[in-house]
Amino acid sequence: MMLEEVPRYSDLMKFVKDDPTKLKQLFLNNENQFDQMIEEVNSCIKNKLDLQNIAKSINVPDMQLKMGQQTNLKQQPQQPQSIRTAQIPINLRKQMEVIKIEDEEIKDDDHHPIILISSEQQSQQSTNAAKIYEFNIEERLIMQQTNKNGGKKNFSMKENQVNQRKRDIKIQYKNKKQQSGKNSQSKVQEELEIIFNSKDRTMRHMDDEFFEYSLIYFDGSINLYYIMFIEGWQQATIGDIFTDQLKKHRDTLGIVDMEYLNDKTFKNMQVQIIFGINKCFIEPQLYVRGKSLKDKIIQEDQIVVLEEDNASNFDHKNHQRAEYVLEVYKNEILMIGGNMRNGKELRFEMSYQIISNDENDVKYQSHQLAGLNFKRINHSAFVVKDHLFVLFGEGQTYGEYMDLSKPNKKRKFTKIQIYFEIDENIFEKPIIFQHQDDPKSQDIYFIGGSFKQKRSGNTKLSLNKIIITWDKYTLYPQTIVIQKVPDVCDFNYIPPQNHSRCLEFSQRLKSKLYNKECDLWYFMDDEQQLITYDPKNKIFSQKCCKQKGI
Repeated sequence: MMLEEVPRYSDLMKFVKDDPTKLKQLFLNNENQFDQMIEEVNSCIKNKLDLQNIAKSINVPDMQLKMGQQTNLKQQPQQPQSIRTAQIPINLRKQMEVIKIEDEEIKDDDHHPIILISSEQQSQQSTNAAKIYEFNIEERLIMQQTNKNGGKKNFSMKENQVNQRKRDIKIQYKNKKQQSGKNSQSKVQEELEIIFNSKDRTMRHMDDEFFEYSLIYFDGSINLYYIMFIEGWQQATIGDIFTDQLKKHRDTLGIVDMEYLNDKTFKNMQVQIIFGINKCFIEPQLYVRGKSLKDKIIQEDQIVVLEEDNASNFDHKNHQRAEYVLEVYKNEILMIGGNMRNGKELRFEMSYQIISNDENDVKYQSHQLAGLNFKRINHSAFVVKDHLFVLFGEGQTYGEYMDLSKPNKKRKFTKIQIYFEIDENIFEKPIIFQHQDDPKSQDIYFIGGSFKQKRSGNTKLSLNKIIITWDKYTLYPQTIVIQKVPDVCDFNYIPPQNHSRCLEFSQRLKSKLYNKECDLWYFMDDEQQLITYDPKNKIFSQKCCKQKGI
């Protein structure tokens, strides 16, 4: 009989006083069974109280007992209780080195409670569980030994032994965790071998594999390089991109590798669009891949100016934007923020809609969008739930968002409050990424870009999370909260000599790459430092990709 099924005592008395016949009806007119049922209820309650007292004295969490075992415990409360080690996973038994129980003391007795530990727990949870069980089991054994000696004067000494043992195990566990993190971190650093290509081996043919496994970055203001991961992510080659005849600058050049669904053919299209290749003017150009046969280049790759579909009156030649952000939404490239190199005030943002039937027939449509509410440079942007968010930037603590599901003429930026639950509130050029590089994920993180750290010389790298609150009726974003991700140890970033752009990441080039096979993130900052983040072990590592004379 379950305790929850038994009527309250006050209700039973009320039935007796008002109408004794109701009491008979309550028990289906079986008057003879009333006394027996009451005895069963009282027995269950008493057994439960006895079990609770025993559990408190043993102090073992989440103990699961069978009903048949409860009665036996009630009859033999003083009998020492054994543990079935077969129920404890091997990895937990190895952790419990301090407890040594001889085989003859372990009895296969169904009258004793069994500690059940799930073997499907994560490794970190299992380690914590082992530590907790180790504390409680040792304390129980000491209490049993104290009872055998029959002396209260030894109890305080035994209690002190338990407390000291707990402190020792905590220290051992902390040291093991730190050492494990260092070993994993050094393993990530040592496994990656970097091969530097000579200057005469300029990358002249960038195929699908290149764009899938490469990061692109500047060394200085005009030298553009790539790092491409090969051999199952164990090696990486570094070399330069484009010839010196192509004018380019770190503040104006942007490269977008985009994949989208063609509305007409319903095929996935992949194109590479380049902005600012002539150093000053912002005009979309198409990277046209050449042809190769057995590693021999038959036709060189080319960069051609895109033809504008339904030509607009917009003067691209005078669009000299710098330090802007590029973000992709479906078949649309959004150019947000920055400043004008020709001294004009920037009052608008740009949208470039890519239209293509195949790789040889690519055009675009340009649209001017309403400008930002705040002037922004060195800012960041991301898209989630059909909304473009623009955050951070020089001196900015407010955010803005735009509903991209609306037509271009109705799109406008709306101010949104950011609540910083961390020490910093000004960030310049941090890198923002979503969980497992999933564009639909609302688990959004960022690293780097702290202006306060740059000014103070503090090079600690932390992982922060962007939490967006959405209105459940209007479905519009309401607030943004910035929090530090717990359980991720700060990483001591080592800056190179004569550095000036530490922990700043390009917002126009491919500066982040996700390794799905190993669940690893790779980031390249503006000082050519490759930063690796391991989400599973929650650790960072760093490898320098600078080399003189390359």
